[in-house]
Amino acid sequence: MSNGGVARDGELCTTCGTCVEVCPSGAADIVGRRVTPDELIDDIERDTPFFDQSGGGVTFSGGEPLTQPEFLNEVLDLCRDRDIHRAVDTCGFANRDALRTVAERVDLFLFDLKFIDAGLHQRYTGVSNDRILDNLVMLSRMSKAIHVRIPVIPTVTDINGNFEAIGEFVAALPRRAPVRLLPHHSTAMEKYARFDMEKRLPDGVEPPSRRELERIASRLREYDLEVTY
Repeated sequence: MSNGGVARDGELCTTCGTCVEVCPSGAADIVGRRVTPDELIDDIERDTPFFDQSGGGVTFSGGEPLTQPEFLNEVLDLCRDRDIHRAVDTCGFANRDALRTVAERVDLFLFDLKFIDAGLHQRYTGVSNDRILDNLVMLSRMSKAIHVRIPVIPTVTDINGNFEAIGEFVAALPRRAPVRLLPHHSTAMEKYARFDMEKRLPDGVEPPSRRELERIASRLREYDLEVTY
């Protein structure tokens, strides 16, 4: 206990769930649950009437779904058996062989591409982008359907030369992919404070305006790319 109420030390937490069991007010909760592939496909099948109407399907997102490739493959197989369209939303930072195996079961990849410059990628994400760029090329060579998604973050990704470098890279892929611009929003800022996480984003970054998005889209279209936002 502290003056502000119950204080949590995230480094000591083992996610055992005991705090939820003993919380007298019921204020503590655990988000998420463990499921088997069969349990998950039961949930997914309940939405098939909506898929039939919309022409849509299932998107596996996260987090990063490729951190659980065995589980993902099992569920993808179950979806394929039921003729459910399958998309995977990924940052591309994954084991090459695991990604190739997953790709054999996927209809569409939503592939995030933030930087071409290795130093900037390391600075803002904490990892190299070598694996990411190689994986994107590999998926393109496999003739997989890909939507390249670019986060538009003023003063971070929206800096001189970054979108031009991305445009050149995507235009040179073995199979050219459409580009989707993802404008920055501040939804996650409160989560950083709640979980005492380091915020790499500079202070004062605002969502880009429609005019700014159109400016970026126009630059990328100069590389003969299909661009939407």
